[in-house]
Amino acid sequence: MAKIKKIPIYILLFVFTLLIIFPVINTNNNYDTEKIEPFVKKIESSPKNSKSWNNFTFIHIQNGNWSKGLSGGWIQGDGTYSNPYRIENMTIDASSSPLGSGIFINDTTNDYFIIQNCTIYNASSKDYDDEAGISLINTNNGTLFNNTCSNNNKGIFLEECEDITIFNNTAVNNFDEGLAVKECQSISILRNNLSNNGQAGLDLDLSTEVTVKYNNINNNGADGIEWETELMDYEEEDFYNSTIYENKIIGNGEDGIRLSMGDIAYAHLKLNFKWNNISGNIINENGNNGISLKALTEFKGEVYYSNNTFSNNILNNNGDNGIYIDAFADNTGEIYFNHNNITDNIIVDSGSNGIYFKEFAVEEAITLFNDNKINGNNFSANRDNGIYVDLDTDNDEDFPLSEANFNYNNISNNIINKSGINGINLNASVVDYGSTNCNDNTIIGNILEESRYHGIYLFECTNITVSGNNMTKCGLGISFPKESSRTIEVITSNNIDITNLVNGNPIYYYTNELNLGHSNFSNPGQVILINCNDSVISNLNISQGSIGITLNRCINNTISNINASDNIFYGISLEICYNNTVSENNASYNELAGIYLYYSYGNNNILRNKVSYNKNYGIALYYSNNTRISKNNASYNEISGLYLFNSYYNNISGNDVNINNIYGIYLEICNYTLITGNTINKNLEIGVYLLNSHNNTISDNTDTINNNVNQGVFLENSDFNIISGNTIRSNAIGIHLLDSSYNRIINNDLRNNDVYILKVGSSKGNIFEGNVFDALPPSGGDDGGERKLFEGLSEEIIQNVIIIASAIILAVSVVGAIAFKRYRGKLKEKEAEIKVLKIEKRKLTQEDIIVAKENLQCVVHKGAIKGFTFVCPECGTFYCSRCYDAVKSIENACWSCGKPLDPTKPVRTIDDETKIKIKEKGKAGMTDSVDYSPKKAPKDFKAKKK
Repeated sequence: MAKIKKIPIYILLFVFTLLIIFPVINTNNNYDTEKIEPFVKKIESSPKNSKSWNNFTFIHIQNGNWSKGLSGGWIQGDGTYSNPYRIENMTIDASSSPLGSGIFINDTTNDYFIIQNCTIYNASSKDYDDEAGISLINTNNGTLFNNTCSNNNKGIFLEECEDITIFNNTAVNNFDEGLAVKECQSISILRNNLSNNGQAGLDLDLSTEVTVKYNNINNNGADGIEWETELMDYEEEDFYNSTIYENKIIGNGEDGIRLSMGDIAYAHLKLNFKWNNISGNIINENGNNGISLKALTEFKGEVYYSNNTFSNNILNNNGDNGIYIDAFADNTGEIYFNHNNITDNIIVDSGSNGIYFKEFAVEEAITLFNDNKINGNNFSANRDNGIYVDLDTDNDEDFPLSEANFNYNNISNNIINKSGINGINLNASVVDYGSTNCNDNTIIGNILEESRYHGIYLFECTNITVSGNNMTKCGLGISFPKESSRTIEVITSNNIDITNLVNGNPIYYYTNELNLGHSNFSNPGQVILINCNDSVISNLNISQGSIGITLNRCINNTISNINASDNIFYGISLEICYNNTVSENNASYNELAGIYLYYSYGNNNILRNKVSYNKNYGIALYYSNNTRISKNNASYNEISGLYLFNSYYNNISGNDVNINNIYGIYLEICNYTLITGNTINKNLEIGVYLLNSHNNTISDNTDTINNNVNQGVFLENSDFNIISGNTIRSNAIGIHLLDSSYNRIINNDLRNNDVYILKVGSSKGNIFEGNVFDALPPSGGDDGGERKLFEGLSEEIIQNVIIIASAIILAVSVVGAIAFKRYRGKLKEKEAEIKVLKIEKRKLTQEDIIVAKENLQCVVHKGAIKGFTFVCPECGTFYCSRCYDAVKSIENACWSCGKPLDPTKPVRTIDDETKIKIKEKGKAGMTDSVDYSPKKAPKDFKAKKK
């Protein structure tokens, strides 16, 4: 590169004048000499006031031959650094350019030149990729200043160029990219407007040492800035020392900035994207991601993102993620995202996550995200997570060596508010083949407020250091599910100290401990025990976090006299736990459930707790067996008091399960459950509901399954159950059997129900004995009984008659209530309809009537008629079917002649085919030879207001 000479004072004065005359809106308008130096270096003398040219269709400079322009007077200068060639003040309509470009310079590497103050348009044949308003190929040492390129295939195109400065240009409304830079080096792109183009605003393809500063790159059809490096050969490429700084990148159709590196077609390559800086940009309201970093290797390639900086960007309201980092490795490919800094960004209101790390490894591939720093960022109101790490493999037994890794990363000093799911979410998916590893990361000093679920959530993560985090109205979630293959030593390897706070109080996290007591839990914000036994947790107040108390893989513990209310998930959670007692706690007003058991198989006791006003369930069991649920108050919950899923051999006794919004007790895929001695009253739909549940017993719930709005007991696809000795009264339906067979329904008090027993579907083989009804008490089997209540009628028939009659009464009552409600609504609708029709009629003129007849239009809504046309028998005015019915029912007078639309007179109608014939003959529907027939208008018509 030529030595930089001293810049004369008049050049600086000229540049200062340009900054005043040609301002560009940027994130910072206080440009100093350093910020415009790349442009100033290439100008040694001020532009002369040369004449304007508007009779050119193209300009072509090839192999450094400028002679034609020099002789013609439309090129000035001598091509030196101090006196570059100048093409200026041109207006070029390139629609007939034989080159497809307005200005085309190729194979010119030794001369210095400037293209300035030119307007080029209509270079848009789109036959070749290099067609543009200005196209430079294998050309160096150029400056493009203050040009306007619009309505071209591309605005400006560079390929295999070096040392080009593009300053203060406008490239808008082009079919493809505004500015495309392909396989170039040392390119400066400053203060340009690259907006409203069909594809990307700026496309940097296989280019390095690029400076992109202070540009407006808005409202383009694809990405704002697109940086692609897809190779097909056995190559190694480095892309380094580029800067994207203080640009406005707003409202683009896809990503704000997209960096995509990878191979295709079985290439074996090595790509390095390193030492690049993307900072200080405003990247808002783009269709997909604010910043997207993608790495793909489909064969044996290696892709590296390393030592890059993404800092001080503002990323608001982007459609998907604020920053998205996506690694997909196949075959034996390897992808590394290491030693990068993502710091001090503001990421607000993203459609998904603030920052999303996604790794997916296939076959024998490896993805490895190591030693990155995510520090000092501010996240707010992102729809899903503030920071989300998602690791996965193809989980194929033929390829057990695939790996996805997120290790030794530092997530510190971030502020993360109001995330829609979790503030920080590290998720190493459970896989049977391959491995996902989220290990040895640090999460320190973050502030997390009001996350919808957890402030910090660790799924299958190990040896994580969590320290000094402050969580408000959320908390810490740790999960190692039943199917986890990790050993207890690995599961208990996380380091979580009491400097972590929930609502200002410490998190107590214990692993592998025995005999913990009250002194170990002083004023807690949250309690988490993993593999801890023989301990007592009592007399604590733990509220407004994610989960009050969590026990995982714990045995022989007691949780008592705890106020665990108003938490996001559960008040108290037992996961894979045995022989624990949870008693006399208040676990109310929680989002999901008061008390939750997951895969807790043996002899847990849930006793005398208050679990009311929870937004889903009072007590919930998933895959949990041999649990005793007794003497709890599970009322006023939004879904059900007690909820059991895929759980066997449980005992539900002596509970108050009243006034829940849907179910009192809900069992799905639950067998061998005993439900006895409970009070199950006034639930808003069903007292006890069994779905796909067999061999259960509902017994001796005396004076208790009453006043439920729909069913007292409802069995759906549930067989071989016993319902005996219960009081099931004053429900809409006492017992409802839907596709449920071989159940024994005996000795129940079924009085005062609207329907005693309702059998629907393929219910068969059920036994009814000793039940008490208001009418004659039938008994026997539902396939025929021996005892006869009336001559010629079996007891079953009597019972079915009672059931059918009761069902009819209920149906009539329900239909009547619904009809009355609808009738009151229809009255209001009818009043509005009459008012609209009267207004429209008053506005109708004679001219409107004539126009409607001439054009076969409806005189009411003054528009085309679809389907049958109704014609007034007196004057031939046209109505659509809906308007005809409305006018007839409301005022029964034709809008044209005023004659009654007498229903006793034949209503003439015209179908679509006849309408065409009438219009062609000019008879406007007034012929008697047409065959008219009545058509009933829909009843739900509302007159259309014009």
